[in-house]
Amino acid sequence: GVLDLLAARAVWVRAWSGMVSSDTAEASGEALRPGKAGWLLTSGLILAALWGSAAGAGFAQAFVLLAMYLLLHLVAVRLVCQAGMLAIQHPYRPLNIFLAAFGTRAFRPRQIAILAFLDHLLMLDNRSPTMPGIMQSLKLADRAAAPRGQLMACLAAAIAVAIFSSYISYLFLMYRHGGSTLHSWFTMYYAKNLYSDWTTHLIRDGEPPRPESFVLMAVGAASMVALTNLHHRFSWWPLSPIGYLLGASWPMINFWFPVFVGWLIKTLVLHYGGPKTYRTLLYGFLGWILAEFFSAGLWVVIDTLAGVRGHQIFTF
Repeated sequence: GVLDLLAARAVWVRAWSGMVSSDTAEASGEALRPGKAGWLLTSGLILAALWGSAAGAGFAQAFVLLAMYLLLHLVAVRLVCQAGMLAIQHPYRPLNIFLAAFGTRAFRPRQIAILAFLDHLLMLDNRSPTMPGIMQSLKLADRAAAPRGQLMACLAAAIAVAIFSSYISYLFLMYRHGGSTLHSWFTMYYAKNLYSDWTTHLIRDGEPPRPESFVLMAVGAASMVALTNLHHRFSWWPLSPIGYLLGASWPMINFWFPVFVGWLIKTLVLHYGGPKTYRTLLYGFLGWILAEFFSAGLWVVIDTLAGVRGHQIFTF
């Protein structure tokens, strides 16, 4: 995350300059003016931290937690976009760093409950954040020579409609059918086992500080820096730093074999057929990906019309 921030320092400088100046000129090739993006980021963090403070987490604690989440999420977004994964989950989260540094005695029970709620709401299961989809949409816009500003307006409208319709449909389903009759992961297991039980453990039993965790983090950071340098300096170096980060992620634990098969096929095609053959076959493999999503959507329609419930589609 720190390396990504350093690599994008020119972008941060432009955003800060746009925030403190009155220049409203459109930035070439940007979806938003840097100043506007900077103000939206800052105001979003402050509003979310104020909400956490009002709920009992404390403004400083909520703000640092959310800022650290943003830093980690930038890494996750890059992994999804660059490695081609559908989603990524963080092996550790900011609250784990809080607990390793200070333990639970540094926080009041109400603070622990709200910080754990923010942690689980935003950071535990990272299959729903929109930033990877936005980044990939901007890439498609570049390939199609479409204006980024208009695309961002359409994406914002789509997100607003999705949020509204999701709240309405979720409340309707919960009140109509009850959580015990719906998917247990989303209605019971996630809330009870992953939030309530862990939060109860932190408040009732507590956890001491674990400073040795930062030694392990330092070792991991040094390993990442070394792998990144080797990857960029030597074309023959076979290990990618992205694989190092993905190895402990839940999606990779489940999908490592398909990823391995895809890599093996790509390597063999490039070795024996060359880039031309690879580009020719690429559309067929993209068709397989589209076919999987199409079949899942088709069965959702069929199950809806037939009244079938509990049919597992596109699961891991």
